[in-house]
Amino acid sequence: MLGILGIPTLGFYIDSAFGFLRFDVALILIAVSAFLTLSADAVSRRLRLRFLPLQ
Repeated sequence: MLGILGIPTLGFYIDSAFGFLRFDVALILIAVSAFLTLSADAVSRRLRLRFLPLQ
């Protein structure tokens, strides 16, 4: 789920947006959370490759 469940407040806002039929807001929040999760994954991958070389 791309880490959305790890941010309870963001999940609340997404659920509220669906509850009020604000699909545009829900889509933006999901896209932002996906971008943040994928960015953090890319940074951690680069750091792992830099500091833990292949053996």
